[in-house]
Amino acid sequence: MSATGLPDGLSMDVSGNISGVFAKEGSFEVTVEADDGQDENNESEITFIWTVDPSATLVFTLGNDAEPMDKRDDWKSNIVVNETDIFTNSFGKGVNVEIGTVEFYAAAINSPVTPFVVKVNGNNNFTVIAIGDTRQASVMGAQSFPFVDTGTITVPVQPDETIAVGFIDANADGSSPNGSESVVTFDEGGTDEVWYVGQPSGQVASLTVGQAPQLFGALERDLSRDYAFSISLIVPNPNITTPPGDLENKVFLPVVTK
Repeated sequence: MSATGLPDGLSMDVSGNISGVFAKEGSFEVTVEADDGQDENNESEITFIWTVDPSATLVFTLGNDAEPMDKRDDWKSNIVVNETDIFTNSFGKGVNVEIGTVEFYAAAINSPVTPFVVKVNGNNNFTVIAIGDTRQASVMGAQSFPFVDTGTITVPVQPDETIAVGFIDANADGSSPNGSESVVTFDEGGTDEVWYVGQPSGQVASLTVGQAPQLFGALERDLSRDYAFSISLIVPNPNITTPPGDLENKVFLPVVTK
């Protein structure tokens, strides 16, 4: 089977399964063709209009705008998880969440910032489920990068599961160049509750997908700080994932003649 004209972001495999994440709203004229692979005359096709409603794809931005804030950490190595701005799957069915854009305000250059996403298992209890590419700002100010440069990363989120975002002022393994500094600015006494680990110098943590952050520094579980850092999540609404009409009951397979 094959399809042309599918909404942006979707694809169909040879078995007729449609998958992907809606990337654009609008109306799309879709044609689906099928044959038995033997007789080119033994084919069938159907054409229909698939209208993608804006609510079919939901974008959640977890965190704060990449704007100047009061200060940055005096300590050179830090790991932060935003426990206030979270995504909880309340759809009643599992979703595959695409991790989109990372934004932060850099008050230092040439020092690493590595974004990551965690599953929230409980209060101050996390499992790392995705690690983005390490970034180094070449100029101070607002920064915007894809979570990863090559391809996309999606994470499954089951009903009632919660995910949160964070960053480490280091590479994912906790290493950092000599003299590297904290990068992301924050407001003290903000509305966000953050889980924080840091120390004046040296390695504070390391990140591995499927594990809790491995800690070496001083842990502060419930700081009130608003960091100028965010990650966007692209979530397909599982309740709007089929085109108009009942495709399962439409005749796609070719009529076999005897």
